[in-house]
Amino acid sequence: MYAIKIYKNPDDNEIAWTTFMFSVNYLMLLFVALLVDHYWLITL
Repeated sequence: MYAIKIYKNPDDNEIAWTTFMFSVNYLMLLFVALLVDHYWLITL
């Protein structure tokens, strides 16, 4: 949805900043999940 909002209104810095923060938080969560998966040995 943010990409469409940016496409329709490219001069709105607030939408761009919100999109950037969402992507940074998403990547952080993804890398934390990868680290947890790597170091947390689950034996079934």
